[in-house]
Amino acid sequence: MEENNIQADQNVRNSINLLLFRYLPYWPLFIILLVLFTITALIYINYVPPTYEAVASVAIRDEKKGADNSGILEKLNIYSTKKIVENEIEVIHSRSIVNDVISRLFLYAPVFEESNFIDRSAYSSSPVIIQAKDPDQILKVRKVYFSFNPSSQVITIDGKNYPINEWAQTSYGIFAFHRNTRQIRPSDKKLYFSLMPPKKVADELLKKFDANATSKLSSIITLTVKDEVPQRAQLILNEVLDSYNRASLRAKNTLAANTLEFVEDRMRHVKGELDTIEHHIQQYRSQKGLIDISTQGKLYLENVGDNDRKAADIKMQLAVLDQAERYVIDKDQKAGIVPSTLGINDPTLSQLLQKLSEAEVNYQSLQKTVPDNNSVLLPLRSQIEQLRPLLLENIRNQRTSLQISKTNLASTNSSFSSQLHSLPQKERELIEISRQQATKNNLYSFLLEKREETALSYAAIESDNLVVDKAESSYLPVWPKKIIVLLIAFAVALCLTIFIVSTRELLNNKILFRSEIEQMTRKPITAEVTSIEHRDELVIQQPKKSFVDEQFRQIRASLGLYKNNAEKVNFLITSSISGEGKSFIAANLALSLIQTGKRVVLIDADIRSAKTSRIFGMNTDRGIAEYLEGSCNMKEIIRQYKTGNLYVIPAGRSESNPSELLLNGKLKQFFEELNGRFDYVLVDSAPIEPVTDTYILSEYCDQTLFVIRHDYTPKIMVKRLDENDKVRTLNNLKIIFNCIKKRGFSKEGFGYGYGHGYEYAYKMRN
Repeated sequence: MEENNIQADQNVRNSINLLLFRYLPYWPLFIILLVLFTITALIYINYVPPTYEAVASVAIRDEKKGADNSGILEKLNIYSTKKIVENEIEVIHSRSIVNDVISRLFLYAPVFEESNFIDRSAYSSSPVIIQAKDPDQILKVRKVYFSFNPSSQVITIDGKNYPINEWAQTSYGIFAFHRNTRQIRPSDKKLYFSLMPPKKVADELLKKFDANATSKLSSIITLTVKDEVPQRAQLILNEVLDSYNRASLRAKNTLAANTLEFVEDRMRHVKGELDTIEHHIQQYRSQKGLIDISTQGKLYLENVGDNDRKAADIKMQLAVLDQAERYVIDKDQKAGIVPSTLGINDPTLSQLLQKLSEAEVNYQSLQKTVPDNNSVLLPLRSQIEQLRPLLLENIRNQRTSLQISKTNLASTNSSFSSQLHSLPQKERELIEISRQQATKNNLYSFLLEKREETALSYAAIESDNLVVDKAESSYLPVWPKKIIVLLIAFAVALCLTIFIVSTRELLNNKILFRSEIEQMTRKPITAEVTSIEHRDELVIQQPKKSFVDEQFRQIRASLGLYKNNAEKVNFLITSSISGEGKSFIAANLALSLIQTGKRVVLIDADIRSAKTSRIFGMNTDRGIAEYLEGSCNMKEIIRQYKTGNLYVIPAGRSESNPSELLLNGKLKQFFEELNGRFDYVLVDSAPIEPVTDTYILSEYCDQTLFVIRHDYTPKIMVKRLDENDKVRTLNNLKIIFNCIKKRGFSKEGFGYGYGHGYEYAYKMRN
């Protein structure tokens, strides 16, 4: 475990070092960008209108999380429902609620104070607010300038005067101008109002308005809205709560009103029948002279009255079942008025009808805000489809049971009717009429009782929602926050610096980093040589360039040339294309090698472009070209450089093709003579592309030093080193990463190689 922690710490340190290495040299660019973005951020903070956030909360009677009402209110409020928090969040956040808020608060016509930079809301400084007669017909207008005369109470728009609190036809539609009761201070700036279609206002308000449950187990919903005017933010949230409660109460009141209408309709019908029967009894007694009936008749009336009351109750229940069945069959996921279940003793039917109604109301509300295939609608649609067959089965089972009870009552009444024949005819007729009277009277009493219950429940209906906290806006703006904006400016400057640096380096098709060479080829990298800001190609032993001397010592060490008894070695120095610094490497490596006391000969074998010969001032002397032609011998072409152990063989001049000269058979003798006289032979050859000189010379060389120049050598050339069959013929190929520049604006020496370009060197004490 401890080892893993140590390894993790090491990885973190390596990552930090890598980031510092790659981007720290460009710190001046970062500082410039940081200053620019900081200035921009300060301008933004000072001129952008601040945004405040208002918060409110409401408790929902959730059927899974909430608690039911208890006591008298629960008994009276028979139409209370339980809700699901997730569904109520969608209802609160629906367009129907938002559109109602926009219409009531006239948010489609905001008033502004004009400024030279950014216009500010005149919500608390405007003397008037604007109401549209038909908001849906509003066309977008950016600025409508107006003025208000408090003495005459007149609004002036485009040179025309309009009275306060009256509908007026303007060039932009029919509007009414009302005094702004929320005006805190008078405005000293030019005022104008904008007109926006309510649909667009709703889109913008929905982006700023949010509703979420405080937790998964809570039935409390927190509402938030952001606005540049804190008072308006509070007013919007409070209006959202009021609109939501009104919608909830409307649904419950509609159900109660439907039940009351059904009961009163039945009462009117029964009362008419009861009046007719009573009038009939009165006429019968007057005509027949009957005052009382026998004891047997009274007993008959009591028994038959009971049965008739039950039969009437069954008849009413069957009517209710028929109405409920039509409601279930005729609906198609459209919210509507739930039929009354008055007189039905089975609570399951009422619960199923209520659940179906709630599911359809929720489905219709959500369908306004989300598409039909949304995952939120699928459970509601499935619930509706499951409730319908359950309701129909329940209704049919109850109808069957009631039909059986009705048949039994009819059979019992037939038995009582047979007993009636034993009574005198007049008494029998009176008892029959009285029986009907008792039945209707009982039914009327039952309906009267239910009407009172419904009326009491209607009056006791309250909202299922409890406002926990009214809207309250934040004291300080939630945006812009100075520290956050400045941090964003810092992050943008940093990211933009990284982006510029990374893009510049990643999109470059030239070799920049040593790591790129290592990724593209398996050939070893022997050394790195720093870029020299000096026109003199011979930099070894120059006092100001001692670090370069040290780098060439490292090349000697990497090549194994630090031993006193080192074997004689022939080096071939080449590159992929011209201009990569192979002649520079060859010349200075030769100067470095003679410091070990060895005899070194440097051959300029690049006959086409004799760069080495020009470096040593021998470009006009005879050289290897004349030797291969046979016009001179070895002694005539070898030139000693100053008084040291370094000898140079110039390229010379020839009219023949260099490749043909190298293939004329004299190279073997040439190198044999040199190997007998010198410890190290350095051959500055032509580039491998597009001539073949290098491949001819490689046969006589033990090692090949392949020069790759930073920000010059194309990446494609390095990739070909492992793929090119001709390159494989070069003996012991090793790479020298040349002319590594310092990165960025730093003078501390951050470079592109592993050495980072630092000028390491030991200094001798005086």
